[in-house]
Amino acid sequence: MKRYPTEYLQRAIMDARPWTPTALILRMSNLIPEIQPAFMDLVAVINDVPNPAEYLYKAIHEIWDTLPAYLRFVFRLAENLAPDFFVNAILRFVVNKLLVPYFLVVDEESYRKTKARYAKEGSNVILDIVGEEAHFPENAETYMQSYKYVIKTFGGKMAVKPSSLIPASEFEKNTYEQNKELLKEKFAELFTAAKESGTPITIDAEEYFKWRKLTEEAFFETVLDERFRTMKNEVGIALQTYRKDAFQSALKILEVARERKNPIRVRVVKGAYWGAEHEIAEKLGVPFPLFETQQETDDMFDLVITLLLKYRKHILVSPATHNAKHLAFAINESRGKYADFEFEVLTGMGESIRRALCTIGVPVSVYCPLIRKGGTPKEGMAYLIRRLDEVAKSSHVLKNV
Repeated sequence: MKRYPTEYLQRAIMDARPWTPTALILRMSNLIPEIQPAFMDLVAVINDVPNPAEYLYKAIHEIWDTLPAYLRFVFRLAENLAPDFFVNAILRFVVNKLLVPYFLVVDEESYRKTKARYAKEGSNVILDIVGEEAHFPENAETYMQSYKYVIKTFGGKMAVKPSSLIPASEFEKNTYEQNKELLKEKFAELFTAAKESGTPITIDAEEYFKWRKLTEEAFFETVLDERFRTMKNEVGIALQTYRKDAFQSALKILEVARERKNPIRVRVVKGAYWGAEHEIAEKLGVPFPLFETQQETDDMFDLVITLLLKYRKHILVSPATHNAKHLAFAINESRGKYADFEFEVLTGMGESIRRALCTIGVPVSVYCPLIRKGGTPKEGMAYLIRRLDEVAKSSHVLKNV
């Protein structure tokens, strides 16, 4: 078996960088970190303010003294010479026509184009409806109908957030068992739709204290239901490796997969709620359930990957990472057998990685946030801001590698 060291993947990622207009805009923004906060503020309100140029100039003047002389000259020149309507047109084009489609799937037509584009290079698409948790019953019902519409109409793969299925107004009133039964009902409704259409569904991992135990128990009991035992790789769950008990959860997933005699898809992620979980632990006065260091999280990521890849008769392993070391580790652990293994990357952030992996014949799926049916691009702005912020951070793979 050919082994792929980290250095090889790093070179492949560099060689595969997409020099698209959008990618160039993002790289240019990284070279001018002083204006990133002002630009991200503008992105959030680009379609709500009547004069984006005026809004941007005002934000720039608030940080005027921190800007290099050449930037002050450029902005002064634009402010004095370029008509606002011209600047507004450019700003709206950059955000709505370049950045939004780069990070978001906005409608069915956009999905078809995105899917076809990735399919040409051997990649699949995973859809995730953007938005925050459901606060009221009508919000949860809207999410459910959107999920079922996407499953029936779009096909492909689907990611589902538990917090979108149970309204917060009911969650707080219910007992744990009531919430578990309600979540099982929602999972069953979605799995039924997925079974009919052959659409793989993965249940996302969210906050530890609120959702970890509830999500896992509801998921395990639902996939063991006789109605869904015959579903193979169509059902899956995400596992966060910044959790100290991640290995125990991996063992439990393996146990359930063996019991149902059909495999379960496992998306292995690091986790995204560390700060919020730390605050909750301090408030409750309980031990912190997550690792304190990046190294411990990285070690657990590799440990979980190693365990799951040993039992690929029962598990379809999907490492979700942009880290070259984890990529090389997982590829080597897979021993060149990719029938039940694939990587997952974020659209707009993992293009270089995806192209590099496709070059060496490794399966990749692209995680694409989708605006719900009847929604507007504004609903995806919060997600877009988070992605832009990640692109700007020094930990992003394009800057480290």
